[in-house]
Amino acid sequence: MRTVMDLQNDKQPKMFSMSVILYSCVILNAVFITVVIVRDRDIVDIDTSYHKSNKSWMSGDNAVYKTHADKEKEKHIIIMASKETGSSFLGEILNRNPKVMFVFEPLQKFTTKVPSGKMKASAFDGENIDLIDRIFKCNFDIDTFSAQQKPIFCSNSRVFSESALCSTKNITHVAINNLTDVCLTYQYRAMKTIRLWNIELLKTLAVDPAIHLKIIHLVRDPRGIMNSRNKLNQRNKDFQRKGDKLDEVTELCKDLSHNLHIIENSASWLKNRYMLVRYEDIAKDPHAYAKHIYDFIDLELPLEVQQWISKSAKQTEGGKYSTTQDFAAVATRWRYEISFSDIRSVQEKCAISMESLGYKEVKTSDELENEKNVLGYLPKRFSITSENSYMNINFHSIEHQLIEK
Repeated sequence: MRTVMDLQNDKQPKMFSMSVILYSCVILNAVFITVVIVRDRDIVDIDTSYHKSNKSWMSGDNAVYKTHADKEKEKHIIIMASKETGSSFLGEILNRNPKVMFVFEPLQKFTTKVPSGKMKASAFDGENIDLIDRIFKCNFDIDTFSAQQKPIFCSNSRVFSESALCSTKNITHVAINNLTDVCLTYQYRAMKTIRLWNIELLKTLAVDPAIHLKIIHLVRDPRGIMNSRNKLNQRNKDFQRKGDKLDEVTELCKDLSHNLHIIENSASWLKNRYMLVRYEDIAKDPHAYAKHIYDFIDLELPLEVQQWISKSAKQTEGGKYSTTQDFAAVATRWRYEISFSDIRSVQEKCAISMESLGYKEVKTSDELENEKNVLGYLPKRFSITSENSYMNINFHSIEHQLIEK
């Protein structure tokens, strides 16, 4: 017969096991609580510093508006330009609007990849379009932007400069997530790029039902473009990917003529999505053309943008990425800064595209004294109509053969 002592001895191992289990649970619970506290404290610290450094933060409509009906009202705007055409100024006209999320030169990250051998030339355009698509859809990730781009974004894109992306040293997942959340509140998302040379590449975006594309095609007199590029006194890194043996002026005007040919002859997908603007016209009357552009994207031109135009368009100094200088004076200043032999060389290589856009050829240096001898009117087929700020183009007609010889 078993004694009471025997029974108690039998229970001791069980009680010891229960004690170990309970003790382990206490330890694990303590560790879990500690991890949660540390994690939450880190999150609070990040968010606190973010808000402290971004007191002026504003979302597009100050509220998330992502209903199906509101998505239909979105506008995705791209300024397509060439190097030294005044695109920074035009971009700033959108960047200054608190209802617009503007991205400054997002394709710059690919600039040196082809010349350095890090990317095949055949992959360049596809990577560009993919990045544009992701930005318009607020589909950001840690690889969307390179560290080298941060200083440019943070100084030239209002939304970026006020975001966590620019308040932290590195590009973090927290910063990207914050930028994504803010991007989704903007009904108007815009960007400008000088690295997209073929307008046909935008067709995939134009026919995407999730993207409501508006293309603002900024052009400039090739003589003025080359004068400004030459004054930079540096190699055109973007042109390098085409090959060192090619002529920059010839390629510039060949691309321009190709785009004009597409616009005039076969691009029905561009209807109600395309607007052509000459730099010289904006420079002469920035307020009027800002109004035309805002009408085109179906947005009211705010007072703060008008005030900024009045102030900036009369500045005397300008530099790299400059958005402020006396544009009216700069527009045709090339007449006094470029040799006549260089002028004739550009005219020979760009005769067709110049004529198509209303830029006049000069025969003698004396003609350069009068601006009217170099700058004519933009042809009616590209002009802005008074009704809807849209190009007066018959997209199904074949009127001109613009391919540069």
